[in-house]
Amino acid sequence: RWHHPERGRQSPGTFIPVAEQSQLIVPIGEWAIREACRCIHAWRAAGLDVVPVAVNVSLIQLAVGNFHEVVRDALATYDLPGWALSLEITESVFERASQALRDHLQAIHDLGVRLSLDDFGTGYSSLLYLKQYPFDELKIDQGFVRAVRGDAYSRHVVQLVIGLGQSLGVDLIAEGIEDDPVRPLAPRSRCAAAAGARSPWRCQ
Repeated sequence: RWHHPERGRQSPGTFIPVAEQSQLIVPIGEWAIREACRCIHAWRAAGLDVVPVAVNVSLIQLAVGNFHEVVRDALATYDLPGWALSLEITESVFERASQALRDHLQAIHDLGVRLSLDDFGTGYSSLLYLKQYPFDELKIDQGFVRAVRGDAYSRHVVQLVIGLGQSLGVDLIAEGIEDDPVRPLAPRSRCAAAAGARSPWRCQ
């Protein structure tokens, strides 16, 4: 979220498209990676338990050839293990599927950084892509998760994605858990975790 001095709180959907069109998303993204690592370092220095911090990554950032070096240098600067960072990438990454992109993501994954496929089920994914790219987790799109109680189609989609993820050996995250009626469904669905406006929690 961006707290604009005049316009108030701005959602990412308001300013991220502009940043992408102007290519400002590249320096903004680099700052976000460094800032996440700085915060993790500070928390560790304070004796706090650290869980992976997730940072959203744009397809435009991935198109920059040295992005994995940005991640590597940020981790090295703050003396962090790769697992302390998780990069969330939307399905639109498959619009430009290529060997170069696979190699780029593999280089990041080789650092120990977790790769998460965000908003899964909304667009470009295929079984072939999931096999070729080194993703550690799938985040089930909140549109399906929120509708599971009253929509049989969404419920079946969620069940299919869960089965797929378990077969591939990747973690599953249920997005959009924002009210108590939906909340109990996540543990029963065997997702690894859930996320939403309510406090996130681990599912067993």
